[in-house]
Amino acid sequence: LSLRVQQLDIHCETKTKDNVFVTVIASVQYRAVPTKAKDAYYQLTNPQEQIRAYVYDVVRSSVPRLNLDDVF
Repeated sequence: LSLRVQQLDIHCETKTKDNVFVTVIASVQYRAVPTKAKDAYYQLTNPQEQIRAYVYDVVRSSVPRLNLDDVF
């Protein structure tokens, strides 16, 4: 478990409200809080995949409500 700031690049393809497919690239920076390092190590089995799944859910629920022009 590293306490340094790490970056996770996520590519997610989704469809906009006006039926245009877009690829959204999101970069998430994260780190373990030093006082919670024990919890981060023992309670999370794969933190990168859990973060990736959460970002996918947010992007896939938000972008389909927007028009292409509003996404950018």
